[in-house]
Amino acid sequence: GEVYIAMNEEHREKYMIHFTIVGKVYAGDDGEEEDSHRSINVSCPDSNQRTAVYVTTGAVIPTGYDAVIPIEDTAISSANYGDNETQRMHVIPSKIKSVLNSAKPMTWIRPIGCD
Repeated sequence: GEVYIAMNEEHREKYMIHFTIVGKVYAGDDGEEEDSHRSINVSCPDSNQRTAVYVTTGAVIPTGYDAVIPIEDTAISSANYGDNETQRMHVIPSKIKSVLNSAKPMTWIRPIGCD
């Protein structure tokens, strides 16, 4: 984060933070659905690839994930690789500094029943 913050604006525009979306979790999901796009059982892959899970407000955060980037700070794109459509998320360049400062473990995440 400190390296990005020290960059001038020209270099910041060239720097992007990308994630491959590996699943979606909605409030009320209990892991019993057959729909492969809605799975509470998504877990963080054990690799160097940056991954993300689309999680709605009130949904359970999947195992292995501990930070949230608000959707307002991101953009989604799709690409086809063979027979598979892959969705990718990237942090909007003007929001990178804010995201790097706020996307710490457990930020935006609240325990069940804390409200």
